[in-house]
Amino acid sequence: MATTVSKSIGCDFIRQETGGKFTLLGIYPNNSVLVTDPDLPVLLSFYIEILSDENRTVPIELQVRNQFNVVLNNSSLNLTISSNFTAPITWGPLTIKSQLPGYINCGFLMDGLWIHAMTINIQVRK
Repeated sequence: MATTVSKSIGCDFIRQETGGKFTLLGIYPNNSVLVTDPDLPVLLSFYIEILSDENRTVPIELQVRNQFNVVLNNSSLNLTISSNFTAPITWGPLTIKSQLPGYINCGFLMDGLWIHAMTINIQVRK
């Protein structure tokens, strides 16, 4: 089975409209977050689209990990995937304690394998 991430975006908030469309607010260019106070937590949401060559419903565990591979936040769900169609995943907003300076990785465990979706770089400007 080939499962790949086709798109991933980090932002402040994600809203889903009744027609199924998603609105992403506060998109972070180049998946980089600039903070001015390292003592304040970072609020993040994640939009991820995956492609697979199978049709099935599969349990996944979403995870946010810091640069030392420590899980900062996780959530489980059942994801329905259809071959040749993207399956959207939205998650958040999450309050992430500062990992400054540094980065966090967002991805998911599926069938026991870690699938990396995105890296968010966290920079400090005082």
